Amino acid sequence: MVARTLMPVNYVLVCARKYGKTLPDTLDELEQHSIFMPKDRGFGATCCFAGNGQEYQIVIQPRLVTNNGDAMLDALLQGLGIGILPNFVAQRLIESRELVVVLPEYEVIPPQKDIAYIISPPNYLMPPKARVFIDFLMKNVRKMVLPATS
Repeated sequence: MVARTLMPVNYVLVCARKYGKTLPDTLDELEQHSIFMPKDRGFGATCCFAGNGQEYQIVIQPRLVTNNGDAMLDALLQGLGIGILPNFVAQRLIESRELVVVLPEYEVIPPQKDIAYIISPPNYLMPPKARVFIDFLMKNVRKMVLPATS
């Protein structure tokens, strides 16, 4: 098997547009909300954020901790809380205005740096259709995720 780096995985703090509470203005106000966190990748009670040239550690008692992204996304879209999602999951829903970025001036710092990979058989064993699809995916995902250079 061959692993090729597809993209870095970044996280974003989001809620549904129809979230029924007033959004927090500061990181400290997050404790007044139902927070949903991924169970995997080392997320725990302490969340780290970067903003204004500094790093902040906030202790949060999450209402939902799950390793099922679909379950978290469903709870978020129902307006039940604020959650940390990978940006590649949230981006389309942010663009369609179903999700809103909470505290956009802060970046979520994951406990571990994540990288998404494409795992495939070596080229000589891969069907041509699969090779074309992977090449297309590598080219287009990088366009979406990585900033353009000029």
